Amino acid sequence: MAMLWDFFLRYSNGDTYEGAFKDGQRHGHGIYRQGQHASIAASVYIGEWVSDKKQGYGIMDDVMKGKIE
Repeated sequence: MAMLWDFFLRYSNGDTYEGAFKDGQRHGHGIYRQGQHASIAASVYIGEWVSDKKQGYGIMDDVMKGKIE
């Protein structure tokens, strides 16, 4: 039985993920921030992950497009 761990990870491109990991992959609830948050290209996904992929309920907030559920 694998355990879930909460981490904060900063990728080399500046994106961040804060949330649950299982077996080295995003799994469970997490927040993924993409882009420079002071720019017009930023987006945030808050929701569920399974095996490193967005799955289940989540909200994508994109600065250019607005909220997408």
